[in-house]
Amino acid sequence: MPTFYRRRDDARPPEMEPPCLPAPQPPHVLPWPPSPSLARAAPGGRRTRRLVGVLGGLVVTVLLNLCSTTWAQRPAPSPDSQPLSARLSFFRWLEDYSTAPEVQLEDNIFTRVKRLPLSDSPTYPYLSLGGNYRLRYEHASNQVFGLFGPEDSDVILHRFLVHGDLQVAPTLRAFVQLGVYEEMGRPGGPRPADESRVDLQQAFLDIKLAALQLRIGRQELSVGTGLHTDVREGPNQRLAFDAVRATIFLGKPSSVDVFYGQEVGLDQRAFRDSPADGARLWGLYGSKLLPLGESAFVDLYYLGLHREEAVYEQGKGEEVRHTLGLRLAGNAGAWAYEVESLFQFGSFRGQDIRAWGVLTGNYYTVTALPWQPRLGLRANAASGDGDPHDGVLGTFDPLFPNPSYLTEAALYYPRNLYELHPMLFLTPHKTVQVSLGFNWLWRFSRDDAVYTLPGVPLVPSRVSQARYTGSLFDFVLQWAPSPHLLLKLSYVHATAGDALRDAKGVATDFLMTSMDLRF
Repeated sequence: MPTFYRRRDDARPPEMEPPCLPAPQPPHVLPWPPSPSLARAAPGGRRTRRLVGVLGGLVVTVLLNLCSTTWAQRPAPSPDSQPLSARLSFFRWLEDYSTAPEVQLEDNIFTRVKRLPLSDSPTYPYLSLGGNYRLRYEHASNQVFGLFGPEDSDVILHRFLVHGDLQVAPTLRAFVQLGVYEEMGRPGGPRPADESRVDLQQAFLDIKLAALQLRIGRQELSVGTGLHTDVREGPNQRLAFDAVRATIFLGKPSSVDVFYGQEVGLDQRAFRDSPADGARLWGLYGSKLLPLGESAFVDLYYLGLHREEAVYEQGKGEEVRHTLGLRLAGNAGAWAYEVESLFQFGSFRGQDIRAWGVLTGNYYTVTALPWQPRLGLRANAASGDGDPHDGVLGTFDPLFPNPSYLTEAALYYPRNLYELHPMLFLTPHKTVQVSLGFNWLWRFSRDDAVYTLPGVPLVPSRVSQARYTGSLFDFVLQWAPSPHLLLKLSYVHATAGDALRDAKGVATDFLMTSMDLRF
């Protein structure tokens, strides 16, 4: 099945080349009930752009479907050459068309633009063009357990991405990607990552010197498994950094990434996204540094984070957080496993930070049965603050996580919780994948909040001292009829546990459908 999305349940890392007026409260206490404005931008006039978004999406859909069959199914001219569509990647900058046979490039306009020669050489230099279009529909009942509003919502999101990859030589390339994002129907208007006129999503220069690759510019900074530096695929606009990243290849499969970057802040106006107020991220990630035989390895890493205004139950303030992590992953026959432990230290509003997290996953594939069922069990824990008056913040922070890490509904932010998550994956056809999961969540510390996106308290400890938060049932169906098209359906039913019911929270349902096209 073509890989459009990286699966967090997979023990292997991704292939990388490298709500009402509050009562008077002390100034340091955040208002509760929470306000949807914490995660929302002001609405604007968008009717014309909405129409353009819908029509553009339909045109792209028709054109790609007319051309995708030939590209996807055309036989390779020799046993040693791969189909052109096999070169497509989730990270578009990983694609390489320097060795693509000419016969594959002559099918249609979408294949010809994969390698536009800039000289008489059959390989370099060349320019490669491509693009993505995603149409996503979301229905949610009882906004965030009814705490953000009782009304249902029906939201449509459009994402348009186009890119140009100038491959000057095997050691030098420039990659530029532009994005346009549209939102329709969200109560109160678009959130910050919902909508933007045309802007730079990525624009970087790659320089390769022997075993060193240097990347400079705006980029999607996913290192290691991407768990703590995810590209934010679920929301409309993906996460990017203005950064410098150096990758040192130590010989397969080991590598080390050293990087420093600043989060790109979002602005709905054209070409106004800027890192001026964004969080700073730096670190060092050693991937597969300690191989344990041929089927297991250890990752070691350090991540640093500076935020001018971090938000916890204790309030808002400047934060400097350091994370030390170790990850063990591997497989043994049909079994796959991963264990990751993290320790965090630093400062928040003059207090020390002492926090930790543990993530585990075990998976077993029954290859002898139809649909090759894959059973999984995740058990994760993230520390919470046990005493708001001891001068130490004990709340774990996941840095830049995937909002859809637990489910597509993205109801919880992974702070102050522990969870148990059994899963089942089925493959009825090589192009179809089905997954089901059930997730139980508890609050780790009764004296800390239940958190929601984008990392703000949803139920403070003064509202409830209950530990049980609730459960999540999720169903996901993915169908990739061609390497250019992914259709996805996700349903989530979230129950309200004791902690949420104490805050007058109720159960919520979430339905998502999406169509993802790329050429």
